[in-house]
Amino acid sequence: MFSGYVFCQFDVQNKLPIVSSPGVEYIVGFAHGPTPVPEAEIVSIRRVIDAGASATRYLARGQRVRVMRGPLQGIEGILVRDATGDRLVVSIELVNQSASLRIDHDEICPVRHD
Repeated sequence: MFSGYVFCQFDVQNKLPIVSSPGVEYIVGFAHGPTPVPEAEIVSIRRVIDAGASATRYLARGQRVRVMRGPLQGIEGILVRDATGDRLVVSIELVNQSASLRIDHDEICPVRHD
């Protein structure tokens, strides 16, 4: 489901068998070491997969996004979420004014600044 990731349960004190497995580059975590994925998140992912879900990009509220198709293709804005769903906000910062419209999650992608 998530390309490049394998989820497993293991003893953190005995991680050598994991990191020495073919294809494993590292264990996800923070400075203090491996960080477990909460069981509730694993259960939720399993349930939506069983219901027929497919993987999608993670887009955070407030993230800069670009419209990939349709009449607004190429426009960049900020992703906002409310009770009605995703909205694209396009602003003119100089005058502190914005316009927004509902947008399908499948039409946008994150803007990467390398």
